[in-house]
Amino acid sequence: MIQKNLEEILIEVKSKVFNFLSHKQRSRKEIDGRIEYYFRRYDNLGSSQKEEIKAEIIESLENNALIDDDDYAISLVNEKINSSKPMSKLKIRQFLMKKGIDRAVIDNALEIYTEDKEVEKIMQDALKKVSSIKETNKLKKKKKLLSYLAQKGYPYSKIYSVVDRVLDVK
Repeated sequence: MIQKNLEEILIEVKSKVFNFLSHKQRSRKEIDGRIEYYFRRYDNLGSSQKEEIKAEIIESLENNALIDDDDYAISLVNEKINSSKPMSKLKIRQFLMKKGIDRAVIDNALEIYTEDKEVEKIMQDALKKVSSIKETNKLKKKKKLLSYLAQKGYPYSKIYSVVDRVLDVK
Protein backbone atom coordinates (compact mmCIF):
# COMPACT_ATOMS: atom_id res chain seq x y z
CA MET A 1 0.00 0.00 0.00
CA ILE A 2 2.83 2.43 0.86
CA GLN A 3 4.58 1.72 -2.46
CA LYS A 4 1.37 2.46 -4.34
CA ASN A 5 1.02 5.76 -2.50
CA LEU A 6 4.60 6.65 -3.37
CA GLU A 7 3.90 5.84 -6.99
CA GLU A 8 0.80 8.04 -6.97
CA ILE A 9 2.75 10.86 -5.35
CA LEU A 10 5.49 10.50 -7.94
CA ILE A 11 3.00 10.69 -10.79
CA GLU A 12 1.22 13.70 -9.28
CA VAL A 13 4.40 15.67 -8.54
CA LYS A 14 5.90 14.76 -11.92
CA SER A 15 2.75 16.00 -13.64
CA LYS A 16 2.91 19.29 -11.75
CA VAL A 17 6.59 19.74 -12.62
CA PHE A 18 5.85 19.13 -16.30
CA ASN A 19 3.12 21.75 -16.08
CA PHE A 20 5.58 24.13 -14.39
CA LEU A 21 8.03 23.58 -17.26
CA SER A 22 5.39 24.02 -19.94
CA HIS A 23 5.30 27.80 -19.48
CA LYS A 24 8.99 28.52 -20.00
CA GLN A 25 12.44 27.04 -19.63
CA ARG A 26 13.65 26.71 -16.03
CA SER A 27 16.94 26.16 -14.23
CA ARG A 28 17.70 23.09 -12.14
CA LYS A 29 17.51 25.19 -8.95
CA GLU A 30 14.04 26.46 -9.87
CA ILE A 31 12.83 22.91 -10.50
CA ASP A 32 14.34 21.68 -7.23
CA GLY A 33 12.57 24.47 -5.38
CA ARG A 34 9.29 23.71 -7.09
CA ILE A 35 9.52 20.01 -6.25
CA GLU A 36 10.16 20.92 -2.61
CA TYR A 37 7.14 23.21 -2.74
CA TYR A 38 4.96 20.36 -4.02
CA PHE A 39 6.24 18.05 -1.26
CA ARG A 40 4.79 20.35 1.42
CA ARG A 41 1.37 18.82 0.94
CA TYR A 42 2.65 15.30 1.76
CA ASP A 43 3.34 15.20 5.50
CA ASN A 44 3.70 11.42 5.61
CA LEU A 45 6.77 11.35 3.31
CA GLY A 46 10.17 10.88 4.87
CA SER A 47 13.22 12.77 3.65
CA SER A 48 14.66 9.65 1.99
CA GLN A 49 11.39 9.09 0.12
CA LYS A 50 11.34 12.72 -0.99
CA GLU A 51 14.92 12.46 -2.24
CA GLU A 52 14.11 9.25 -4.10
CA ILE A 53 11.12 10.85 -5.83
CA LYS A 54 13.06 14.02 -6.59
CA ALA A 55 15.97 12.04 -8.08
CA GLU A 56 13.59 10.08 -10.29
CA ILE A 57 11.85 13.24 -11.53
CA ILE A 58 15.16 15.03 -12.22
CA GLU A 59 16.52 12.00 -14.05
CA SER A 60 13.37 11.82 -16.16
CA LEU A 61 13.62 15.52 -17.03
CA GLU A 62 17.30 15.18 -17.95
CA ASN A 63 16.61 12.13 -20.13
CA ASN A 64 13.97 14.13 -22.00
CA ALA A 65 16.34 17.15 -22.28
CA LEU A 66 13.97 19.36 -20.29
CA ILE A 67 16.68 20.49 -17.87
CA ASP A 68 19.81 21.99 -19.34
CA ASP A 69 21.38 24.90 -17.46
CA ASP A 70 23.80 25.60 -20.34
CA ASP A 71 20.96 25.96 -22.82
CA TYR A 72 18.92 27.95 -20.29
CA ALA A 73 21.75 30.46 -19.75
CA ILE A 74 22.44 30.89 -23.47
CA SER A 75 18.76 31.38 -24.35
CA LEU A 76 18.30 33.88 -21.51
CA VAL A 77 21.33 35.92 -22.63
CA ASN A 78 20.00 35.93 -26.21
CA GLU A 79 16.57 36.96 -24.96
CA LYS A 80 18.00 39.86 -22.95
CA ILE A 81 20.24 41.00 -25.82
CA ASN A 82 17.31 41.10 -28.24
CA SER A 83 14.85 42.57 -25.77
CA SER A 84 13.41 46.04 -26.17
CA LYS A 85 14.43 46.65 -22.55
CA PRO A 86 18.23 46.41 -22.53
CA MET A 87 20.01 44.71 -19.66
CA SER A 88 23.68 44.95 -18.76
CA LYS A 89 26.05 41.98 -18.52
CA LEU A 90 26.24 42.55 -14.77
CA LYS A 91 22.46 42.38 -14.35
CA ILE A 92 22.25 39.25 -16.52
CA ARG A 93 25.06 37.64 -14.47
CA GLN A 94 23.26 38.46 -11.21
CA PHE A 95 19.97 37.11 -12.55
CA LEU A 96 21.56 33.82 -13.66
CA MET A 97 23.40 33.43 -10.34
CA LYS A 98 20.10 33.89 -8.52
CA LYS A 99 18.68 31.09 -10.66
CA GLY A 100 21.47 28.79 -9.48
CA ILE A 101 23.51 28.65 -12.68
CA ASP A 102 27.21 27.76 -12.31
CA ARG A 103 29.73 30.60 -12.83
CA ALA A 104 31.52 28.79 -15.66
CA VAL A 105 28.21 28.28 -17.47
CA ILE A 106 27.37 31.98 -17.00
CA ASP A 107 30.78 33.06 -18.33
CA ASN A 108 30.34 30.81 -21.35
CA ALA A 109 26.85 32.16 -22.06
CA LEU A 110 27.93 35.80 -21.68
CA GLU A 111 30.52 35.40 -24.43
CA ILE A 112 27.60 35.97 -26.81
CA TYR A 113 27.16 39.46 -25.39
CA THR A 114 30.07 41.18 -27.13
CA GLU A 115 31.45 44.58 -26.20
CA ASP A 116 29.92 46.09 -29.36
CA LYS A 117 26.47 44.75 -28.49
CA GLU A 118 26.75 46.11 -24.96
CA VAL A 119 27.74 49.57 -26.22
CA GLU A 120 24.83 49.40 -28.66
CA LYS A 121 22.44 48.58 -25.80
CA ILE A 122 23.87 51.40 -23.67
CA MET A 123 23.30 53.76 -26.59
CA GLN A 124 19.74 52.49 -27.03
CA ASP A 125 19.01 52.95 -23.32
CA ALA A 126 20.65 56.39 -23.24
CA LEU A 127 18.72 57.65 -26.25
CA LYS A 128 15.47 56.44 -24.74
CA LYS A 129 16.19 58.08 -21.38
CA VAL A 130 17.66 61.39 -22.58
CA SER A 131 14.36 62.45 -24.15
CA SER A 132 12.58 62.10 -20.81
CA ILE A 133 15.13 64.17 -18.84
CA LYS A 134 13.64 67.65 -18.55
CA GLU A 135 16.84 69.26 -17.24
CA THR A 136 18.11 72.19 -19.32
CA ASN A 137 21.55 72.45 -17.71
CA LYS A 138 23.80 70.22 -19.81
CA LEU A 139 26.01 69.21 -16.85
CA LYS A 140 23.03 68.19 -14.70
CA LYS A 141 21.50 66.34 -17.64
CA LYS A 142 24.76 64.44 -18.12
CA LYS A 143 24.92 63.57 -14.41
CA LYS A 144 21.33 62.24 -14.44
CA LEU A 145 21.97 60.15 -17.54
CA LEU A 146 25.24 58.78 -16.11
CA SER A 147 23.58 57.76 -12.84
CA TYR A 148 20.64 56.19 -14.68
CA LEU A 149 22.92 54.04 -16.84
CA ALA A 150 25.16 53.13 -13.90
CA GLN A 151 22.08 52.05 -11.96
CA LYS A 152 21.23 49.72 -14.85
CA GLY A 153 24.58 47.97 -14.25
CA TYR A 154 26.56 49.21 -17.24
CA PRO A 155 30.31 49.73 -16.70
CA TYR A 156 31.44 53.34 -16.31
CA SER A 157 34.20 52.82 -18.88
CA LYS A 158 31.54 52.43 -21.56
CA ILE A 159 28.93 54.80 -20.15
CA TYR A 160 31.06 57.94 -20.40
CA SER A 161 31.78 57.63 -24.11
CA VAL A 162 28.14 56.87 -24.93
CA VAL A 163 26.79 59.74 -22.83
CA ASP A 164 29.20 62.18 -24.44
CA ARG A 165 28.06 61.06 -27.91
CA VAL A 166 24.37 61.22 -27.00
CA LEU A 167 24.54 64.66 -25.42
CA ASP A 168 26.65 66.16 -28.20
CA VAL A 169 23.99 65.03 -30.70
CA LYS A 170 21.14 66.49 -28.65
